[in-house]
Amino acid sequence: MSRGIAPALPRTNFNDSRLIRLLAGLGVAEVAESKQTLAERLAGWMDWTDAIALSAALGGLPAGPAAAARPGARGQAQAMADELDKVRADLTRAIAQDAAFAAGRPGAPRPLPAQAGPVADRADFSTYRRRYLAQQRAMEARIPPLRTRVRAALAAVSADLGRLAALDAALDAALGERERHLLSKVPRLLERRFEQLRQAHPEPAADDARPVNPSLKWLPPVWLATYCSDMQTILLAELAIRLNPVEGMIEALGQENLPPP
Repeated sequence: MSRGIAPALPRTNFNDSRLIRLLAGLGVAEVAESKQTLAERLAGWMDWTDAIALSAALGGLPAGPAAAARPGARGQAQAMADELDKVRADLTRAIAQDAAFAAGRPGAPRPLPAQAGPVADRADFSTYRRRYLAQQRAMEARIPPLRTRVRAALAAVSADLGRLAALDAALDAALGERERHLLSKVPRLLERRFEQLRQAHPEPAADDARPVNPSLKWLPPVWLATYCSDMQTILLAELAIRLNPVEGMIEALGQENLPPP
């Protein structure tokens, strides 16, 4: 018997997510309490064409036992699970190994500033904004195509899972832009935290008139190492949010009544 596929597509609630908890812990999250029901909040995010598509997808969900999976279904399930593991590992490694986030760690290289000036000008958020946005672009490049392939795999396995894939496509069309808009605000929140730390830990000003010795390396402020580590942790939490629907579909695929190998 089918275990039921409606609960197999978890959608991350931003207010309850680890990402929001991390940002709130840094004192920069803008989390508004809402007395609206989930349906009311969803309605505010969708226009009527989105609602029609979502209603059609929901109307196609089966109420009875799942149909038998087609031949080759077990191989499809394993292939999708392997691909998810690879995408997650690649993106996690890129975040962990990003040189910009190594600033201030013991033994890390200490780059020269882009231009001479007071020491306080050398801890600049622009570098970190660029790297955070680059990591977000990397996620956008890898995860949506994977999500599309997983939908296709579901549709190839059984009619029931094909309807689940249609539901995910409708949810993505209805809510995906809103989700991306919310995630695009994270760098701005992190910049606010950066400025809070820089103001709380003023660096000694250098004499602008002194000659610059190119052989001298820039010494990052002590708070920067912790800040960079926090940025990496937040990126990993964002990665988890973006992968959440894919994981839900693959979980549903693994729960399908697959024939024995």
